[in-house]
Amino acid sequence: MKKIVLSIVVGAALVLSACKKDGGFVGVSKDSNRYFALQNGETFIPNGLNFCWPPFKWDSKDEEQTLAEVEAQLDNLAKNGGNFIRIWISSDFTESEVSEGVYDESRAKRLDKIVEMCQKRGIKVKMCLHHFLTLKGATPAHNVVGKHYTRNIYLKDFGGSFASNKEFFTTEKGKELFKKRMDFFAKRYADNPTIFAWELWNEFDVVFNVPADVKMAWTAEMLGEARKRFPNNLVTQSYGSFCGSPKQMEGKMRYYFAPQDDIIQIHRYNLPQQYLPEVEGAQDVCMETAVSRVLARNPQKPVLLAESGVALRDWVGKSPEHDADKEGVILHDTLFAPFFAGAAGPGHIWYWDTYVQKNNLWRHFKLFKNAVADFDAAKQRAVPFRADTPSLRVYGLRGATKSIFWCRDKNSDIHTELRDNIPAKILSGEVVKIGGGFSKAKAYLDWEDKWVDLKIENSQVKLPDFKRSIVILAQ
Repeated sequence: MKKIVLSIVVGAALVLSACKKDGGFVGVSKDSNRYFALQNGETFIPNGLNFCWPPFKWDSKDEEQTLAEVEAQLDNLAKNGGNFIRIWISSDFTESEVSEGVYDESRAKRLDKIVEMCQKRGIKVKMCLHHFLTLKGATPAHNVVGKHYTRNIYLKDFGGSFASNKEFFTTEKGKELFKKRMDFFAKRYADNPTIFAWELWNEFDVVFNVPADVKMAWTAEMLGEARKRFPNNLVTQSYGSFCGSPKQMEGKMRYYFAPQDDIIQIHRYNLPQQYLPEVEGAQDVCMETAVSRVLARNPQKPVLLAESGVALRDWVGKSPEHDADKEGVILHDTLFAPFFAGAAGPGHIWYWDTYVQKNNLWRHFKLFKNAVADFDAAKQRAVPFRADTPSLRVYGLRGATKSIFWCRDKNSDIHTELRDNIPAKILSGEVVKIGGGFSKAKAYLDWEDKWVDLKIENSQVKLPDFKRSIVILAQ
């Protein structure tokens, strides 16, 4: 099946903010295969979050109120420059399959309405087709109610056709049901450029009691089937949280990331008592090391850090640090660190309702948008690098004519602030080496939404006073 052909528009603007005018379907940029672009040639940076089901406590019988709540949060995202969400279409409110292979049009219209809301606001949507881990019961996680994880209709005990997960993924009956599912949504959305991508299955590697070779054979087959049905969209698979020993992470990269994926996606949560300091320490380090490891093995594809947050051990719920985070330190680091490590977009936070909406943190999407708006990573063919100082972790993207840096205070992080109650300090007199060849530079105070001109001396710049982090743009 043909790939998307992206026209090239000279001088096209970087697409970060929501706008009503749609530039078309999202594909891989022709300027750099590590980034995305719209059909009109504009670079597309997916600036948003997971929004996998309607937020807070909702009653599926009160459809109007639930949709109003969804729309209010989409407004919050769009007004702050957000242009992307991820939806689990298999969660209760939007699930249309009411019994095995039988779809309810009235329930499907709920999803139609949400897609229409996104379309009006210039928000692209990644659609996750399925998420259950087992054919029976619920798998509570992330401090949410179990009903979002329940899936019983395929199990023989409930009138379905299958005795086990493995049977669902290895038999023609199971494969045909999944293809029928794709057919149902292809009729609705295959020609809709609001759809960013189709994701086969959330965290597919941790689906229970299915051998890895079976999972990967199924993934390869279904990615091909998805391309037939969604020729204008990117297609991808989703894998579980990227942690463990270096050997375990290397094994996951070697085995699970399918060559058929259009996007290399990773999930990484900041977790206590894991195998590596990179996972449980500063959030920017947790994000950057995940992206860097994956990019090293997959340098020719867009990488997204598609889920993140701070969780309790074994992912039994969100860390209380989220409740303490009234300013949005976790969200800020999650947005900035992956992009400046070379990902195709910012990191996408998981706790959209019990953290982002609860603490009214929407402005951080605007801060990220403004920070990178003058640096077109695809057209600059950006390459990530590090330029640390004694006080700062400095993540840089070197482009053809510009470079951009994100500088993070080494002595303050999400844990010192939110767990240990040690406030971040104002940093003064910091100097960063930006390299030669630049005639001007400016700093963006990414917590204050303010630009300040900088003076270049001996390929270095002295930064204004700032707290936590700051961005430098040199050209």
